[in-house]
Amino acid sequence: MRYRQLVHFVIEARDDREASEVAKKLDKLLKTPLVRMAIQGEGVQLAYGDGRPVVYAPTREATA
Repeated sequence: MRYRQLVHFVIEARDDREASEVAKKLDKLLKTPLVRMAIQGEGVQLAYGDGRPVVYAPTREATA
């Protein structure tokens, strides 16, 4: 069986543009063979060989 595991990161950025750049970097990072090897090394079996990672556009976090 396959399951979708959503992961949430909270990052610091000066503005929306910088947050978007970070999202693009994370997208590239999650698709690299070394990251997949590290995940699989922990015993996590990725579906489709790479887990089909998706990085969505950043949204601002509400501050109190």
